[in-house]
Formats: sequence, structure tokens, C-alpha cells
Amino acid sequence: MASRRPGVKELVNVERAHAREMAEMRTRVAVELSLARTDIGGTLAETKAVRSWLGYETVKPFQGIQEIGEALKALEISIREGHGGVGEVCPDGGPKWEEIQAELSRLGTHVGNVSNQLDELRRKMNHLTERIAHTLQAPASPPSPQSENSSTERMEEDIGEMKAM
Repeated sequence: MASRRPGVKELVNVERAHAREMAEMRTRVAVELSLARTDIGGTLAETKAVRSWLGYETVKPFQGIQEIGEALKALEISIREGHGGVGEVCPDGGPKWEEIQAELSRLGTHVGNVSNQLDELRRKMNHLTERIAHTLQAPASPPSPQSENSSTERMEEDIGEMKAM
């Protein structure tokens, strides 16, 4: 029986060491989970800030599109009411029909450009939203300093590109 005691003691010591390791691992996982939750809160705040900024940046283009549309309608109405035929000069000595058509064409091009810029901003916002959603759904792992810096740099580059538009 004396030969079994050292084996039993060693088994008990191994179990205790294993229990300590498991307790340390639980503590580490809890800390990492807490950090991940903090990061998610920060990411959510950044997302809301980007959405707010995009909303602010798109107000003026939308107003510009609305004003251009209203000006086009008013111009078309005034042309129909004031002109009997194509190519005539307005009674008050205004521009000819060809000049008005050229101006309408130029305005239409500007409306298209503004619309394209808004579409690009919308696509970038959707891309950022998808990346953030993907980040929120990713399993909790200890964030590496390089990945945090690279994702932050990518987000700053995306925001810089949107500002450049």
C-alpha cells in the first residue's frame, strides 16, 4: 500500500494544478470578453458618428438636387408659356431656345454628378456598416495591436475618401 500513496498524491497535485489553470483561464476569458464588450461599444459610437456625419454631408447635395429640379420645372413652365415656337427670342430680349436647351443639358449633367456622389457615399456607408457588423459578430479573441491599428487606419482612410468627395 505504501507504493500507491505517491501515485495518489501526484494525481491529487496534478488535479489541483489543472483546477488552478482552469481558474486562470476563466479569469482571462472574462477579461477578454470585457475588453471585447468595451470595443463593441466604441465601435457602435464610431458607427453612429459616421452615420451622423454622412447625414450632415448629404443634406446640401439633396437640397441642391431639389433646387435644381424646381428650377428645371419652373424653366420648362416659363418656356411653354412664354414661347410660341422654337428658336424665337423671348419678348424681354432673353436667351434663345438653343441656349436654354444647353443650360438644361448642363443642369441635367450636374444632377447626375451629384446623384453619383450620393450613391458612392451610400455604398461606402453600407460597406462600413457591414464591416462593423462583421466585427460585432466575430468571436471574442484578444485584440492584437496591429489589427486594431490597421482597422482604425482603414476606417480613417474610408472617412478621408468620403470627405474628399
